Amino acid sequence: MEPGERLEVRRAERPIVLIRLGPESFFKRLRKKLHWGDLSDRTRK
Repeated sequence: MEPGERLEVRRAERPIVLIRLGPESFFKRLRKKLHWGDLSDRTRK
């Protein structure tokens, strides 16, 4: 876009799916990818 041009954004008549995550929730997938809560690399004392 050039300076001074306008962009109009409005709601569509019908919804559209842009991302499909599958059966996992967003946060479950995030935990899995970022290894949040994964203690498998720790050794037991």
